[in-house]
Amino acid sequence: MFSAVCDAEPMKFIIDQLREARIATVVASGNAGSDTQTSFPACISTAVTVGSTTKFDMLSSFSNVAPWVDLLAPGDNICSTIPTGNPEACGGDTSAVKSGTSMAAPHVAGAFAHLRALSPLASVAELESYLQATGVPVATFVGDLPRIQLDEAFAAAQNGVSRPPLINVSTRGFVGTGDDVLIGGFIVGDSGSTVIVRARGPSLADFGVPGTLQDPQLTVFDGPTPIASNDNWQTDAASSLMIEAAMAPNRASEAAVMLN
Repeated sequence: MFSAVCDAEPMKFIIDQLREARIATVVASGNAGSDTQTSFPACISTAVTVGSTTKFDMLSSFSNVAPWVDLLAPGDNICSTIPTGNPEACGGDTSAVKSGTSMAAPHVAGAFAHLRALSPLASVAELESYLQATGVPVATFVGDLPRIQLDEAFAAAQNGVSRPPLINVSTRGFVGTGDDVLIGGFIVGDSGSTVIVRARGPSLADFGVPGTLQDPQLTVFDGPTPIASNDNWQTDAASSLMIEAAMAPNRASEAAVMLN
């Protein structure tokens, strides 16, 4: 067990060469339940060191953590392949329930492989940053560490940003007049965000939705103040950008606005 990074170890040279070739060395942190140490070679700073979480996003009791642990992944009660298994436990005669950081590390190795297929030229640091920035924070003895969330990391990598964009939030309900208008709300956390708000009607009938509006109208409020309105998305000043983003409504009578 190591209580500090062990970069003097000869293996670091090999890990660094692999990293230079855009290959991540993913290592389990170890199973001693330490909050200050990891096993070898998890103590090498350029390895991707992985601890374990439970299915409830809590640090596994057996998982080592230390300031140089990079990521967390599920490692508690995982169905794993073995030569002779327990069909009742995992549904196969070559699998069984196992726990350990060695169950968590393969999740991260697979995540790197998935991201590498998307971004062949990205550095290990870039791919790791997607996993870290989009991970679910899990409380540990050394502070919050990110439990990987591959779908979010993949979306971030697709768009070349540290966090994935918000793709779609939908509100569906009865729309009338007066007190029966439909009000849908959203909160934008970043001041630099771009939001497209759409009011769809006729195109929903293509998906079997009954009683759709034939000519929906849209007004966006910031508190009590109206800040944008539209009746036909093609009349919006940003209609060409909506088309470019593949977010334009399917019918000319549907409404949309782009807000920055």
